[in-house]
Amino acid sequence: MPGGRLTQQERQQIALGLADGLAYAEIARRLDRPTSTITREVMRNGGPTTYRADLAHRATERRTHRRGQAAPRGPEAPPQPYGLDAEAVREYEETFTTVLMASGMPKMMSRVMACLTLSDPAASPRPNSSSASRSARRPSPKRSRSWRARASSAENATNAAASATSSTTTSGTSRRSPAPGPSSRS
Repeated sequence: MPGGRLTQQERQQIALGLADGLAYAEIARRLDRPTSTITREVMRNGGPTTYRADLAHRATERRTHRRGQAAPRGPEAPPQPYGLDAEAVREYEETFTTVLMASGMPKMMSRVMACLTLSDPAASPRPNSSSASRSARRPSPKRSRSWRARASSAENATNAAASATSSTTTSGTSRRSPAPGPSSRS
């Protein structure tokens, strides 16, 4: 299945397929495109009932031009810190991106990875990790108090059960067995 952008003719075929009541999967098979591409194209441009190929193509061109303006390349790129040559950095970024794509990584992911790898680490804000790790190691006081309260109530329940089993009942009166220790028999 070919990649890349849809052409004007493919968009017209999509419009004809929708008019004939074909499913997205059938239109995709006829154009040799993924079904998700057809679905995305139709939903992005009005839905199955209002899709028009000419309007969809113009809207895509507008979006493409708008994206191109957002990421300036070439001589208007900002100067690199530490006296690095901006052109050399750009060429290295392109080479690194190509190597990542050759290793099997998708094109966009390769570009992002190259940008992140070559970006200036001093320019990116970092969270204060020391306070986060300290709070992760130490339980909150409220949590530890409730644990202590549960432990002491369980201990009290165990002591009550133990004292109940050590007492003996004789003719309606409760007597405790003598405490262990030296016996005072005469």
